[in-house]
Amino acid sequence: MFLTSNGLEVERKSLRMDLIALVLGFICTATAYAEASSALGVASARAGTKSAVASVEQADQILLDVAQNRVKVEALYADQERICDARFFVTRCLDEARGRRREAMSQLRAMEIEANRYKRRANVDGRDKALADSLREKPEHRENNDPVVDKVEEKEIE
Repeated sequence: MFLTSNGLEVERKSLRMDLIALVLGFICTATAYAEASSALGVASARAGTKSAVASVEQADQILLDVAQNRVKVEALYADQERICDARFFVTRCLDEARGRRREAMSQLRAMEIEANRYKRRANVDGRDKALADSLREKPEHRENNDPVVDKVEEKEIE
């Protein structure tokens, strides 16, 4: 038995067990962060190419994955906060945890922006095509070589 700084008597064996549990918890959390980061790294590498999204369905799936990964990142951060509360240097530990969380969230945000951008572009292209089709059906637009129809036809050729 020995006296702690706050005046409590504690057995050394109990302190060792608590310290071992704390270290194991930290290792498990760090491993989970690494796994989540590697999954995000693969997805962000895919998002780093010119056009990672090829269809609206793929964009929807990416948005769903981003939402699920956000929940995982928040859960990992909550676990890390609990572990940090038991450490001596709480502020430093929390700052590091916030940094990992911020980095993961920024990667997720980049993927979300890419998917939303693709969906908006697909929506605009669909509206333009529908407008051009409706204008082609009207004889006055076909005869006058309407610039709207010409613009959509140029897009279709590309």
